[in-house]
Amino acid sequence: MDGFCIGHTDRALTDQGRDEIESLARRLDVQDIACISSDLVRASASAERLTMGHVTTEPRLREMHFGTWEGRTWAELEATDGPGVQEWMADWTNVRAPGGESFADVIVRVRSWLDSLARDDTRLLVVAHAGSIRAAAVVLLDLPPARSFLLQIDHAQVCTFVLSSHGASLRTWNSRTF
Repeated sequence: MDGFCIGHTDRALTDQGRDEIESLARRLDVQDIACISSDLVRASASAERLTMGHVTTEPRLREMHFGTWEGRTWAELEATDGPGVQEWMADWTNVRAPGGESFADVIVRVRSWLDSLARDDTRLLVVAHAGSIRAAAVVLLDLPPARSFLLQIDHAQVCTFVLSSHGASLRTWNSRTF
């Protein structure tokens, strides 16, 4: 939701979100690909629509947790917690929202999940959120965390990484297909 601070808030897909996922599903061939999704309903519902089958959920793929800021508008937060918002915006990589987590925390949990993956020819469809996708890019491509927000991520688009025992490479970013 534009204008809202939505991280761990578990909201259903909007009508627009469902339409975007349906469009993506028509473009992708995901037969015989295992699917892992964030356990938040907006991601897991998207994964179900894409695969029409079994989806494994993974809480480490969740969006950043914004604590007490969850579900509130950024304008409201500016008005009620301006100094806190300014501190977070100045160093969102390391500063936690009250009761929430920093981007550095997201990187740690996404790294933990990535480290658990086999580095073989297994193909995975992963349905996640902008924050966890950026965290994966930081880990896999050894990017500076503070620069990751320069990576545009639109809804219902595809980022493709190829993982091997030698590291990772980026095949597609914010694409309409694999």
